[in-house]
Amino acid sequence: MIKIKCIENEMSITELGLMLGVKQQYISYIIYGERGTGKYTEQIADFLGIEAEQVENLGNIRKSKMKVS
Repeated sequence: MIKIKCIENEMSITELGLMLGVKQQYISYIIYGERGTGKYTEQIADFLGIEAEQVENLGNIRKSKMKVS
């Protein structure tokens, strides 16, 4: 969802990181569910135009898709 919104806004992941004051790697970790959104939850929610609770669930959704039974 974060990557899609970046594309829609003609913004790179690096630019989003700069906007939030974090490295591009940290944004990638969030996208792939390796890190939580932490103190950036509200800012990411504003960027995506969704509720903060939905942002917190992004990583959980990604992790559940990665699990193989």
